[in-house]
Amino acid sequence: MKKQIIGIVIVMIYAFPFAYYAMHTDFASGLVTGYGIMIASSLVLAYLCTRFSSTPYLIIGNILTVVVSLYFNSGMADDPAWDGYFKPLWGSRMVLVVGVLNLIPQFIVVWVMTDKRRESTHKSM
Repeated sequence: MKKQIIGIVIVMIYAFPFAYYAMHTDFASGLVTGYGIMIASSLVLAYLCTRFSSTPYLIIGNILTVVVSLYFNSGMADDPAWDGYFKPLWGSRMVLVVGVLNLIPQFIVVWVMTDKRRESTHKSM
């Protein structure tokens, strides 16, 4: 039960449109701090998913954050400067690229945590 509640909370946090927020921060102010916040948040969430053995929630959460980001991105479709800023990818493709690239540090966290867990069980035997 505790594991399910933690998983649901993690998915709810993943519902935040991290990719859109990062892109909007970049577009509005020219700062890449949004990307840093996205990566840091995703690393913490990946750590929590691995720590509590909730890896399916990690996958569901990443899909959810991209879908929500695409929804918010569609709201910017009327602004030609938005798509022009992210050329040659355009806004929606950039959301997908950012979402996929954001998976890399998360998978590294999962890999390191899983490797440490295996290592500690082998040492105890």
